[in-house]
Amino acid sequence: MGLNFIRLKAEQFQQKSDVACEAELSTPDLLTRVKGDCVTHHFNCQLTEDAADLRPGVPLVARAFSESDVRLMQRGKFIAHVLPEDAELLTTLMRKNYHYGVISVVVESEASFDGVFRVRSKRPFKNP
Repeated sequence: MGLNFIRLKAEQFQQKSDVACEAELSTPDLLTRVKGDCVTHHFNCQLTEDAADLRPGVPLVARAFSESDVRLMQRGKFIAHVLPEDAELLTTLMRKNYHYGVISVVVESEASFDGVFRVRSKRPFKNP
Protein backbone atom coordinates (compact mmCIF):
# COMPACT_ATOMS: atom_id res chain seq x y z
CA MET A 1 0.00 0.00 0.00
CA GLY A 2 2.78 2.45 0.82
CA LEU A 3 4.68 1.85 -2.45
CA ASN A 4 1.54 2.26 -4.55
CA PHE A 5 0.78 5.55 -2.82
CA ILE A 6 4.30 6.86 -3.52
CA ARG A 7 4.15 5.78 -7.18
CA LEU A 8 0.75 7.43 -7.62
CA LYS A 9 1.99 10.71 -6.09
CA ALA A 10 5.12 10.63 -8.29
CA GLU A 11 3.01 10.30 -11.43
CA GLN A 12 0.78 13.22 -10.39
CA PHE A 13 3.82 15.38 -9.63
CA GLN A 14 5.42 14.50 -12.96
CA GLN A 15 2.24 15.41 -14.83
CA LYS A 16 1.86 18.76 -13.05
CA SER A 17 5.49 19.77 -13.60
CA ASP A 18 5.34 18.82 -17.29
CA VAL A 19 2.25 20.99 -17.80
CA ALA A 20 3.92 23.93 -16.02
CA CYS A 21 7.10 23.63 -18.13
CA GLU A 22 5.11 23.40 -21.36
CA ALA A 23 3.08 26.47 -20.45
CA GLU A 24 6.23 28.44 -19.63
CA LEU A 25 8.07 27.43 -22.79
CA SER A 26 5.08 27.92 -25.06
CA THR A 27 4.98 31.69 -24.49
CA PRO A 28 6.00 33.67 -27.57
CA ASP A 29 8.60 35.65 -25.62
CA LEU A 30 10.22 34.42 -22.42
CA LEU A 31 11.02 37.99 -21.38
CA THR A 32 7.45 39.28 -21.35
CA ARG A 33 7.20 39.20 -17.55
CA VAL A 34 10.63 40.61 -16.78
CA LYS A 35 10.92 43.80 -14.75
CA GLY A 36 12.34 46.90 -16.39
CA ASP A 37 16.03 47.67 -16.17
CA CYS A 38 17.32 49.78 -13.32
CA VAL A 39 20.43 51.80 -14.07
CA THR A 40 22.91 53.14 -11.53
CA HIS A 41 24.73 56.28 -12.63
CA HIS A 42 27.79 57.79 -10.97
CA PHE A 43 28.17 61.56 -10.78
CA ASN A 44 31.39 63.54 -10.30
CA CYS A 45 31.28 66.27 -7.68
CA GLN A 46 33.57 69.13 -6.63
CA LEU A 47 34.17 69.61 -2.91
CA THR A 48 33.63 73.18 -1.66
CA GLU A 49 33.84 72.62 2.12
CA ASP A 50 37.11 71.11 3.37
CA ALA A 51 35.71 70.05 6.75
CA ALA A 52 33.19 67.64 5.21
CA ASP A 53 33.27 63.97 6.24
CA LEU A 54 33.43 62.12 2.91
CA ARG A 55 33.99 58.41 3.23
CA PRO A 56 32.52 55.77 0.92
CA GLY A 57 29.01 54.92 2.02
CA VAL A 58 28.23 58.27 3.67
CA PRO A 59 24.75 59.53 2.69
CA LEU A 60 24.29 63.05 1.32
CA VAL A 61 21.33 65.05 0.02
CA ALA A 62 21.46 66.49 -3.51
CA ARG A 63 19.32 69.52 -4.27
CA ALA A 64 18.79 70.83 -7.79
CA PHE A 65 18.58 74.60 -8.10
CA SER A 66 18.67 74.64 -11.91
CA GLU A 67 19.44 72.36 -14.83
CA SER A 68 23.21 72.63 -14.30
CA ASP A 69 23.38 73.61 -10.60
CA VAL A 70 23.04 70.69 -8.19
CA ARG A 71 24.47 71.11 -4.70
CA LEU A 72 25.18 68.45 -2.09
CA MET A 73 24.34 68.87 1.59
CA GLN A 74 25.61 67.12 4.69
CA ARG A 75 24.04 67.89 8.06
CA GLY A 76 22.25 70.92 6.60
CA LYS A 77 25.35 72.57 5.10
CA PHE A 78 26.25 72.76 1.42
CA ILE A 79 29.57 70.95 1.04
CA ALA A 80 29.91 70.32 -2.70
CA HIS A 81 28.32 70.69 -6.12
CA VAL A 82 27.87 68.26 -8.99
CA LEU A 83 30.03 69.07 -12.01
CA PRO A 84 27.92 70.76 -14.74
CA GLU A 85 28.21 67.94 -17.31
CA ASP A 86 26.94 65.40 -14.75
CA ALA A 87 24.40 67.82 -13.24
CA GLU A 88 22.42 67.95 -16.49
CA LEU A 89 22.13 64.16 -16.57
CA LEU A 90 21.20 64.04 -12.89
CA THR A 91 18.44 66.65 -13.22
CA THR A 92 17.07 64.88 -16.31
CA LEU A 93 16.94 61.56 -14.44
CA MET A 94 15.39 63.22 -11.41
CA ARG A 95 12.66 64.74 -13.59
CA LYS A 96 11.93 61.43 -15.34
CA ASN A 97 11.75 59.54 -12.04
CA TYR A 98 9.63 62.13 -10.20
CA HIS A 99 12.26 63.29 -7.67
CA TYR A 100 11.10 66.89 -7.44
CA GLY A 101 14.44 68.64 -6.92
CA VAL A 102 15.79 66.61 -3.98
CA ILE A 103 17.40 63.17 -3.98
CA SER A 104 19.45 61.09 -1.56
CA VAL A 105 22.91 60.06 -2.76
CA VAL A 106 25.77 57.97 -1.36
CA VAL A 107 29.49 58.74 -1.59
CA GLU A 108 31.28 56.20 -3.79
CA SER A 109 34.87 57.45 -3.61
CA GLU A 110 36.81 59.81 -1.39
CA ALA A 111 37.81 63.25 -2.60
CA SER A 112 41.12 63.38 -4.43
CA PHE A 113 43.69 66.18 -4.16
CA ASP A 114 41.71 68.38 -6.52
CA GLY A 115 38.52 67.84 -4.47
CA VAL A 116 36.65 65.69 -7.01
CA PHE A 117 34.71 62.68 -5.71
CA ARG A 118 31.93 60.42 -7.00
CA VAL A 119 28.42 59.81 -5.75
CA ARG A 120 25.52 57.60 -6.84
CA SER A 121 21.83 57.71 -6.06
CA LYS A 122 20.65 55.53 -3.19
CA ARG A 123 18.01 53.93 -5.39
CA PRO A 124 18.64 53.08 -9.03
CA PHE A 125 16.76 55.10 -11.62
CA LYS A 126 14.01 53.22 -13.45
CA ASN A 127 13.88 55.30 -16.63
CA PRO A 128 17.39 55.80 -18.03
